[in-house]
Amino acid sequence: MWDYAMTMDRFDESFLMVPVAEQGKVVAVLNVPRKGQKVYFTYTQVQNDMEFFQNLMSSRLKRAETTLM
Repeated sequence: MWDYAMTMDRFDESFLMVPVAEQGKVVAVLNVPRKGQKVYFTYTQVQNDMEFFQNLMSSRLKRAETTLM
């Protein structure tokens, strides 16, 4: 579910999280930390992370709305 991936550390990102879904349900999270010039890939099943992405994926709001003032 690359559409829902998120990076952290503002600029020069050093960490990526990607939800892994089966039939629309998040079953794991792919964590990709960068340390120097190397990246490491690990799958986790941390409940809070899976719930975060599941809520994000099932949210009714799919695009940002702008308001004119």
